[in-house]
This record gives sequence, C-alpha cells and structure tokens, in this order.
Amino acid sequence: MKQTYIALVSLAALAASAGAATPVVNRADRTQFTLTPPADARTEMLTAVRMSAAEAKTAANAHSRANAGAPLKAPEGAWTSLGTGTYAEDLLTIFSDVSTGQQWEVEIEQSAAQPGWYRLLPYASGPVAELLGVGDTENYLYINATDPSKVYAEDFTAFGAFMFSNMVPEMEWDSSKYGTLADNVITFPTQSFAYFDTQSNQWTLTTRNTGIKVYLPGAEVKDYAFKMTGPFHASDNKVDVNLVCGKDVSNVKIVALDGDYECSDENAAIVADQGTAFPGNYTVSIEMEETGMTTVLAVALDSEGKIVGKGEKYIFGVFDDNDKWVTVGTAEFTEGIYTASYTDIAPETVTAVLQENTDKAGYYRLVNPYAGHTQIEAASKVSHQGHNHYIYIDASRPDYVVVEGSPVGVDIYGDGAVYSLGARYAGTTVEEEAKAAGYFGTFDAGTHTIAIPDDTVFLGESEYDNGKFLLGNEGTKVVLNKQAGIEGVSVSETEKRAAAEYFNLQGQRVANPEGGLFICRQGSKVTKVAK
Repeated sequence: MKQTYIALVSLAALAASAGAATPVVNRADRTQFTLTPPADARTEMLTAVRMSAAEAKTAANAHSRANAGAPLKAPEGAWTSLGTGTYAEDLLTIFSDVSTGQQWEVEIEQSAAQPGWYRLLPYASGPVAELLGVGDTENYLYINATDPSKVYAEDFTAFGAFMFSNMVPEMEWDSSKYGTLADNVITFPTQSFAYFDTQSNQWTLTTRNTGIKVYLPGAEVKDYAFKMTGPFHASDNKVDVNLVCGKDVSNVKIVALDGDYECSDENAAIVADQGTAFPGNYTVSIEMEETGMTTVLAVALDSEGKIVGKGEKYIFGVFDDNDKWVTVGTAEFTEGIYTASYTDIAPETVTAVLQENTDKAGYYRLVNPYAGHTQIEAASKVSHQGHNHYIYIDASRPDYVVVEGSPVGVDIYGDGAVYSLGARYAGTTVEEEAKAAGYFGTFDAGTHTIAIPDDTVFLGESEYDNGKFLLGNEGTKVVLNKQAGIEGVSVSETEKRAAAEYFNLQGQRVANPEGGLFICRQGSKVTKVAK
C-alpha cells in the first residue's frame, strides 16, 4: 500500500465530452517562453520563512496551539449562523486521491461582536468526511474578511491532525497571499496555504489547483473544477490528455514543453497569455517526436479570462531507437524506488539487459528492468507489448549521474515512470549547487557501480494522485557487468544451473529462440548465441 498520510479511495473522474475530433498539438520550442522549472526540487518544500519578529513562535508551538483549537486573533463570544453556504476544497488535495474541484454545502457563522469574521467546519460533512468515515465537528476554519481586499484565515488543523497556515503576515509569514471577498464569495488564490509535515518538521505548499472558495449564503455558486487526466505514454507516441472542467470554466489554455516544469503562479500567467486555447472539456493529443519527458502546463479560465484553475501533466515519448544502442552485457539493478513508496514491496535485485548508446559512452539504459522483479510482477500488470521499456541512466560524467525520465512498464496504479533530481539541473547554471546538495548519482569505475542517493528519484503513477511525482528511493544502485563483445564469456557451474533466458539483439525477451543470433542470460553471465 502506498505510504500516505491519508488513505482514501480514488474518486471517479469527471467524463470529458466526446464526439469532437482530437487535435494534435506539437511540443513548443521552450525558447519561446520564459517558464521556470520547479523552484525547490526536493519535496517542493517552501523557501519562504517565518518573519524574524516571530522567531520565538516555532512550528511545533504553532502546531500545538492549532491542535488545541484556540484561534490567535478571532473574536471571542457568540457566533450567529448565517445559513448554508458552499465550501470549494483545495487544502487536502495535497494528499493522495483527494480530487480537485470538489465542493459541498457547509454552515457559515459570523461573529456577533465583529461582523466580517466568519467560521465554518469544512469537514464536518461532505465527500472527504464520507471517504474518511468520520466528520470533523470540532476544528473551525476562522476567516477574517473585515477588509475585503486582505482576507486571511487563521492557522487551521483539519481532523485535529493536519495543520494548514495561510501565508500572510498575520500568520507570521514573510508573504502576502491574501484572499478577497467580492460578490459574497471569499476567494483564496492558489499557493496561498502551506501544510506542516510533523514528520519532517517542514512546510509544503498546498492549494495548488484552484485555491479555496467559500460561497457565503446567497452567493452565486460557480463550478470551476479543473484537472488533466491520461496515461504517461502511448504505443504510437501520441498521448491523449483529457481536460476535465467544471461547467463554469470557459476555456483552457495549454503549453507543452520538453522537460520538467510546474504550473506555478508565474508560469500560469505566461500560459494564460501565450498558450493554445481549447474549450472546456476536451481531449488533446500531444505528439511525441523523441524519447524523453514533456510537461503539459494548463490553466482554466472563466468567462472574463481570469485564471480559476491550473495544473501540469507529465508525459513521455518511448522509442526503441535500436540503431542508437548496442547490448554490452547485463546490469544488477537493486530496486529501491517502488520499495520507498510501497510498504509491502521489499528490496530486490534483478538482472536486466544493459545497452549503451553508440554516440555517447557511459550513457546506458536497462531493458525492461522490472520484468524479472518477483514482487512487482505479482502486484502489477507489467507490460512490454509493442515496445520495450527502459530506465535511462546518463553516467557519462561519473560525478553527475542522472536518471532520465523513463516509463518503466509497471502498472500498479497506472503507468509508472521515474526520473531523478539531477536530471532537472544537469547542464544548467545551478548544476554545481545541485551537486553540492547531493542531487546527482555517482559512478565508481573500480566497482562498476552506479549509486543513486536516497530520496533523489521521483516515482509517478498515472492513476495515483493524477500522476503526481513523489520523491523517494532507498538504496538504489546499478552494477554494470559489461562484456566486451559479450562473446566467449565463461559460465561457471553455478551459472550453468541457472535458468537460461534469451533476448533478441534489441533486448526483447524471446521465449523460443530460433533462426538467428540471440543474447543468452544465465544467472549474471551473458553470451551471444546462434539458434
């Protein structure tokens, strides 16, 4: 089972409209845009810090105070019910399987002593409470809207366990992510709240998708739900991306770029200005022309052209390119990537065919690396139909080893794909800073071992949290068994007793080899044989 703070069942995706022809969108030239990669690579932890004037208030103290349910600034005394309003969720969407765009009815109360102060119990009922099997009837979300242009929320702990903080000076942040009150609707923008992880004692950005809205009684309720769905890759390398929108989203603008990006507020503004527009619910086909990772950035717009939702979708091109690769032996792959995300998958070492790029020495790929992994094969639908799957490792510079974006052919929660932190920064102006931070792997020529530092590999699954990449890996390494020419390699008695496996020269497994040359893997030894 995936290691998460909240284990929820998957919510059904909204159906995209059918009937219209699927347009093909080519990837854009990244030089046309000024988009920036993710600002903080590790776990997207905040770079913002608490104001120096509030250093005495530690995160732990803040967490304890919030758990105690005592608001910092909200007025005391009586609260008067205003009736039923609507809460649009984007706090718990930081956790797995809490879909974006959900909204439900809540009771809204106002301070009798200070009108403009509101409170509500957002999780007393509704879809999240139903999925968790319990409603949070004790922890209020307090909102100060006495200044409609500078609305802020008190620190809030959902279910007495999950603390969130509005990033404003009133909550001791060196940031001004205020909300607004207009037309009886309280709106908090995207990236305006942070979540406190008690295990790491760090803050992480949330409200990444649509932001939070609180519709006060009598307000016109809008449905601005937005997300993108679809696989990581397709056999024909035209990957369909479904734009799934609420009824009040007027259109969506997208940009598809090589590499790894996130739809930050700054990038979203650029996409809204320069992206290609599509109506509401739609399916867009992104045509992949080469192996590698592409990010589809998208923003949802209302009838006035304002951004009401945003997100990113990662997709991959998968090409065998057999003329560019030669089989050079095998690799002992100690898998620590799925191990770090699943508590019921133990570390295991598998043997995979090793290929090296003909144009770049030290640039390797492991062919169908999970095909022999007993636990993952048992838990998933490992598929290599139509083409192989690879893990690409660039070890051409021994101190700057990276795992490139690679779909791996494992299907537990949809397509699985991996890439490393170093891949984000290799060749950039901050490469040395990334090296100092420990983002790159290393290659030891003496032991023929590629070592990948812990917590530096991302794993994404297309149907888990809508394909979001999670950082993990524990003890991942690759030992290269390169054999020059790979003919004439001796086979020990132990190896002779091991079952022989056969592959064609492109690295594809062959059940009954005959009529040509094949790679024979027997234990850790590899030979080229004629059948």
